[in-house]
Amino acid sequence: MSAVMLRQIPVSPAWPPAKRGAIQDGHPYEASYRRAMAIFVTDDDAQGGRDHIDAHRTVFMGIGPYFKRNYVSHVNTSFPGMLKSIIRLLGLPPLSLFDAVASDLSDCFTNTPDYDGYQVRREDSRIAAGSAAEREDGRSGGAVGEATRRHAVRAITLLQFHCEDVMRHFDQRLDDLQIRLLEMGGRVELAIQNSVGALVDRDEVRARQVVASESDIDALDIEIDDLAVGLMALNQPVARDMRFLAAAIKINSDLERMGDLAAHIAERALSLMQQPPVPLLDIPRLAQLAWTMAHDSLDALVRKDAELAQRILLSGDAIDRLREGLFAGLVGSMESDAAAVPSVIHLLFVVRYLERIADHATNIGEDVLYYLQGVDVRHRASLAR
Repeated sequence: MSAVMLRQIPVSPAWPPAKRGAIQDGHPYEASYRRAMAIFVTDDDAQGGRDHIDAHRTVFMGIGPYFKRNYVSHVNTSFPGMLKSIIRLLGLPPLSLFDAVASDLSDCFTNTPDYDGYQVRREDSRIAAGSAAEREDGRSGGAVGEATRRHAVRAITLLQFHCEDVMRHFDQRLDDLQIRLLEMGGRVELAIQNSVGALVDRDEVRARQVVASESDIDALDIEIDDLAVGLMALNQPVARDMRFLAAAIKINSDLERMGDLAAHIAERALSLMQQPPVPLLDIPRLAQLAWTMAHDSLDALVRKDAELAQRILLSGDAIDRLREGLFAGLVGSMESDAAAVPSVIHLLFVVRYLERIADHATNIGEDVLYYLQGVDVRHRASLAR
């Protein structure tokens, strides 16, 4: 069976049971020690008669006042995960390598205990009843064979139900990740647009808005990384899903840097507002090209458009040519007018920031190609030499 924790089906309070396998009525918390008790219900895997405490036992259910009621965990776990949970609650170091690397059950616990008793519910007939043929076989004899087949039917049915549930949850979380990534991209695009607008229009309000928005972009950067890493750790994705998560982490990092660069442009714009105006030359055109590359890189991700991602990689040459022309023009301005030197230095930094934004957009295009085609196109030119 898959090591997924099944739905916490409420059962009658029986801690401890009067006899093995019995369910005992009454209030479960009359004794004080029961108020801190946790019962783990696991698979009974005898391993062909070679049972051991660390056998591959799936954790089915947790019972106790500190367990969340009617909660379905989407963390893959087994017997070592149960031990790790206990060890962490006691504040102890792991006892073995298995305990250290196991997934724990911390998401199943709550800090607010619930001392109400559990109530008995009948088994789901779709899982427990078996087929008509199996019921007939059970009436005609062969009780051991019937019990074995019944156990197999329950296990397979539960596995099917919960594998589908886990996959739906995983797909939904992937969608959530993409939505958050696109939200990050939208914020960064707006920051670039507003920072350049503040530079061109000498608009102090817009410049300060861009600087203030940097903290929101940083917070979103951390949230996206946590989400992507969590999906990797808890679901062990493969193939295209794994490539998407790897690409998402790198795209997120590039977007965060682009947000920082937009804030730097806004800061330079604020400094320039304290100086006499100087010609911006082709800086607005360079900004438009850089913004378009950033926008198209995210568009390629949304549309899963490998051709658009490839075109972004080829756009870098136009950026380089424009940057070289701007450097030459700005240096010439300093040579002809010494009073303009402080302002022109700020503009040289702005050109550099815009070039770096275009470089990060190129990185995103490379990551989109990796996600869609499984091909790493980074450093191809340098490797060819």
